Amino acid sequence: MLHLDQLTYSHPNCPVLLKDLNLSLPPGLTGVVGANGSGKSTLLQLIAGKLQPTLGKITCQEPLHYVPQHYGQFDQLTVAEVLEIQPALQALYEILNGNTSPHNFEILADQWDLEERLIIALNKWGLKSGNITAQGQVAPGTFLSKLSGGMKTKVLLSGLSLHNPSFILLDEPTNHLDLESRSRLYDYLQGFSGTALIVTHDRALLDRMQHILQLDNQGLTLYGGNYDFFLMEQAKHEAALERQLSTKSQILKAAERTQRQALERKQKQDSRGKQKQQKAGLPTILQHSLQGKAENSRADLLESHHKKLSGIKADLSELRNQQRRKEAMRFEVEDSKRPIGKILLEATDLNFSYPNHSKPIPGQRPIWSIPLTFKIPSGIRCIIEGKNGSGKSTLFALIAEKLQPDQGHFRYWNSQDKQIGKPQPLTILTLDQDYTLINNNLTIFEQAMSYKSPECLPSEVGIILTRFLFTVDYWDRRCLNLSGGERMRLALCTLQLRKQAPDILILDEPTNNLDLAHLEILTTAIKSYKGTLLVSSHDIQFLEEINMTDRLLINEGGKIVPFAS
Repeated sequence: MLHLDQLTYSHPNCPVLLKDLNLSLPPGLTGVVGANGSGKSTLLQLIAGKLQPTLGKITCQEPLHYVPQHYGQFDQLTVAEVLEIQPALQALYEILNGNTSPHNFEILADQWDLEERLIIALNKWGLKSGNITAQGQVAPGTFLSKLSGGMKTKVLLSGLSLHNPSFILLDEPTNHLDLESRSRLYDYLQGFSGTALIVTHDRALLDRMQHILQLDNQGLTLYGGNYDFFLMEQAKHEAALERQLSTKSQILKAAERTQRQALERKQKQDSRGKQKQQKAGLPTILQHSLQGKAENSRADLLESHHKKLSGIKADLSELRNQQRRKEAMRFEVEDSKRPIGKILLEATDLNFSYPNHSKPIPGQRPIWSIPLTFKIPSGIRCIIEGKNGSGKSTLFALIAEKLQPDQGHFRYWNSQDKQIGKPQPLTILTLDQDYTLINNNLTIFEQAMSYKSPECLPSEVGIILTRFLFTVDYWDRRCLNLSGGERMRLALCTLQLRKQAPDILILDEPTNNLDLAHLEILTTAIKSYKGTLLVSSHDIQFLEEINMTDRLLINEGGKIVPFAS
C-alpha cells in the first residue's frame, strides 16, 4: 500500500510544484490525470525514489517497478543494464565458462533460468531476442541508443514480465508504441493483479482504469471509476459549483442592496432629527451630543453590514478557488506558399545503416530490406506508416538532412522567387520525438530568444511565451526541468517564433505527452494548416481528425497509397 503524508516538493530554485499532498492508494489500476506541468511525472519520480521530497513522507510497503517517460539517460546503457540484470547475467556467463568463484554464485542467487526468462520477456513485448548483430533483433548487450523510441519503450516494459512486480509505476507507457504493442500493454494490465499508478493521456488506457487520480491546483482527488466516470463526476461537480457561485453572487448583490437602503434610511433619519433639533432651539452643546450619538449609530450600522458582506465575499472567493483552472495554449502554423501538386522532394533507392555500436556511425546494417523510392508533392498530408523500429524517425532525419543516406539520394525541388529571380530552398520544420530543438542548458526565455525571427522583439517573445502558458514566473526555469508536456508546448512555441511558413512540416509522434485539452488545440491547428504534412503517429483518431490524405508504406519500398485504403 502507498501512503503520501503532506508531500511537498519544489525543484531547486523554483516555486513549490507539489504541496501538502495526501493519499492512500487502493489496489488495482489507477490512472493519473492533470494538466501539463502539474507535476504528474515528478510525483512518480518521488514515489520511485528518484527524487527526494522537500517536506512530507512517502510510505510504500512493497517493492515497485518504475517505467519513466523519457529514456535519454539510458542511451549509453545496454538492455541488460537497463533491466538491472547485468551483474547476475554476467555471473551466469562466468559460471558457464568455468569460473566457479563463490562470488559469482552469490550474485546469481540461483537465477539459472535468467537468460531464458529475459528472452521470453522480450519476445512477449514484440522484441526478437538473439545475436546482437542480427537484423532487427535485441540482445542483452544491445545499447538503447541503437533502438527506436517504440523499441526502447518495449525494452522497459519487458521488465514487467521479467521481474513480476506487485506494484508498478508507468509514465506515459503508450508513447511511441504502435497499435499492436499498445494491445499487448492493455492485455498485460487486464491480467495484472497488483497495484498500478499510471500517468497517461491515452483515452483507451484511461478507460481501462479502476480509479482516476486527479492532480491540480486543489491537490490530489481520487475517483472510484474509469475516465468516463471521472468526466461525469467532474461535470456534476462543476455544475454544482456554478450553482453555488450563482446563488452566493445573488446573496452578495442582495446584501449590498440592503446595505445601501439601510444607510440611505439612516441618513434621512439623521437629517430629519437634525432639523427638529434646530427648530426646537436646543442648546448647541446638546445638539453636538445628539449628532455624535447619531454618527456612532451610523458607524455601528456600517460595521455590521461590512462584517456580513466580508463573510459573503470570503465564501464567494473560496468557491472561485475551488474552480479548476482551465488554461489553453494558442498555436498556429503559417500556410505554405508553394503551389499545390508541385513536386518538393524525390527519393531514389534510399537506404541508411546503423552500426553495432552505441553511437550511430553509418556503414552497416541497412534499415530497409527494400530501398525507398517516392515523390512528395506540395500539399500532400501523408502518414509514414510502419511498426516500431521500422525506421520512420530515421527517414524524417534523412529528409531534414540531419543524416545522410548510405545508399540512394534525395532531389529537392526549389521554387523560383519571382521578385529576385533566384531559387528558394525548401523550408522544412521538424518536431521530433525527443524535442531535440530544445537546449536543456538554456532557460525557457533563452530558448525562445534563440529561435525567434530577426524582426521579433523580446517583448513579442514574452507575449508568445504567455500564449503557450509560460508566464513570466516560468521564464527563468531551466529547460532540463520541464515535463514532457511542457517540452512539447515549448517546442511548438519555438516553431511559431520562427515565423516561417514551412514548405514541409514534419511531426514525429506529436500527440505524445500532451494532455487531452492541448491535444485538441494541436489537432485544430494542424487540421487548418495548408501545406505539406508528413506525420508519424499511432493515434488513429488524431490522424483521422487532421485529414490525412495518403500513407507512405515504409516496409514496401516507400509505396504511397490513399490514407483510407
